[in-house]
Amino acid sequence: MKGRRTIRAWAVLFWLLLWQSGAMVINQRIILVSPLRVLARLAELAPTPEFWGAIWYSLVRITAGFLLGTAAGVVLAALSARFRRVEELLAPALLAIKSIPVASFIILALILFSLPLLKDFTWR
Repeated sequence: MKGRRTIRAWAVLFWLLLWQSGAMVINQRIILVSPLRVLARLAELAPTPEFWGAIWYSLVRITAGFLLGTAAGVVLAALSARFRRVEELLAPALLAIKSIPVASFIILALILFSLPLLKDFTWR
């Protein structure tokens, strides 16, 4: 059917093979792990309660962050619409945020919020 947006199996297979080939060429598990190793590790972790606990913990944090960000945005937008001084106060910050690529915010957030967690991290 024309215009239908579905992912075809051959396209998924192509990207999995490309991923596997890249992992074999690089041969560095830390830089690019193969999809087969990912699948094997997932099979190891899936039955453990710690795995599901980590997923739940991440889901709760992501949801809380989204809701908190949405609430802050709504409140600040309402205040900015009502009070010109609030709009003027927030304008430089908004201009700075708009001019910086989103990917750099993600990297910055990972660095800032993950530093205490990195001391306990172990490579497998």
